[in-house]
Amino acid sequence: MNRIVKILDIKPTEYQFTVQYKEGQIVLIDLKEDVLAAKENLNARFGALAEPEFFAQVQLMHPGVPVWPNEFDMCADAILRTYPTIGFADNKQVA
Repeated sequence: MNRIVKILDIKPTEYQFTVQYKEGQIVLIDLKEDVLAAKENLNARFGALAEPEFFAQVQLMHPGVPVWPNEFDMCADAILRTYPTIGFADNKQVA
């Protein structure tokens, strides 16, 4: 199982954030198209992320799953398969 150990950067007005995996991969998660489509379709849970203040509240829940206050979360394995790896951390986390 892949595990996210850190949220490195959050860009709420762009609906993006960057995460680091235990193995060192740094992945850019760009949710702009999904968030705007959900807002347009009145999807309450996903559409709530369209508010930058709310989007910025993403946190890591154990075991390394990004989650927002409305309990919308993302699977770490699916993130790694879906979004681009943009780098590799020099200081891999081993935990």
